[in-house]
Amino acid sequence: MRSLRRMLVLWSLIACTSGCFITGQATGEHTEWRKMVASPEQFGMRAETVSIVSGDGINLRALWITADSVARATVVLAHGQGGNRSYMLSRADFLVRHGYNAVVLDLRDCGESGGTYTTPGYMEAEDVLAGVRYAKLRQPGMPVAILGHSAGAVAVLHAGRSRDVAAIVADAPFASYREMMKRVSAMVQRDSTATRGDKLGMKVLVIPGMMAFAEWVFRLQTGVSISPNRADARAAVHRLAGAPVLFIAGDRDSIATLAGVRELYEEMAPGSMKRLVILPTSHNTFAPPRRSEYEAATLDFLSAAIHPIR
Repeated sequence: MRSLRRMLVLWSLIACTSGCFITGQATGEHTEWRKMVASPEQFGMRAETVSIVSGDGINLRALWITADSVARATVVLAHGQGGNRSYMLSRADFLVRHGYNAVVLDLRDCGESGGTYTTPGYMEAEDVLAGVRYAKLRQPGMPVAILGHSAGAVAVLHAGRSRDVAAIVADAPFASYREMMKRVSAMVQRDSTATRGDKLGMKVLVIPGMMAFAEWVFRLQTGVSISPNRADARAAVHRLAGAPVLFIAGDRDSIATLAGVRELYEEMAPGSMKRLVILPTSHNTFAPPRRSEYEAATLDFLSAAIHPIR
């Protein structure tokens, strides 16, 4: 009996420590999330830094970049986990050159934005919708599209519940964040540059029940529930308000797998305007060898999706 109690105490300590370690990857200050890796000037763009407020009251920073020619629409761009607005500037560049204004967001707890936690795209939808509202106020009557990569793609799918969204580009969204984390854990175990602490933490993550426990710890820390039935992109595609969607997938993507992206595409309501573009890439679908294909597919989709609204 005493040994059983000791085992239970030991397991509780391990679970609590592991849960806090796991949620620590999504909460608090992470300097790498704040560091800018590029500037608008590097792309020949002039940007205005603006302040907006998310639907749940978090102060956000973003860049407003005016189209090089007469604007056809505005596109709100959302980066992936651990990034910031600078990671989306190369995408903003081709959009601006082809007649689209850009709102390039620092999502919560990233770049220059406020906030103390991130989620796998679920709460970031509030940030994307704040960007949509800003664009609508700045240029009333102008259609607004949203484009996100990875967790940002999940965010734009959740934000697609708004009828203010004219079109959605979901670039490498993962259908289930739990399944995605299992794949990331396996990648970390194979990564020779990963620390022992990272490998141990990611190994603990895939222990049965540990992910659910970490979600519980996260809810205690933040007040936000990220259970799969609410937060997964699978749930988001069933709540879309009718905006056309372009899904972009890399056929060698081990994070947002082609099968997962195809599942989201097929889960959309029958009769919806949707496209699926598959590129021979990994998770970085905008890698230079295939960048022209990405640009052409996105511009063609935006033109087809937005033109009937004008």
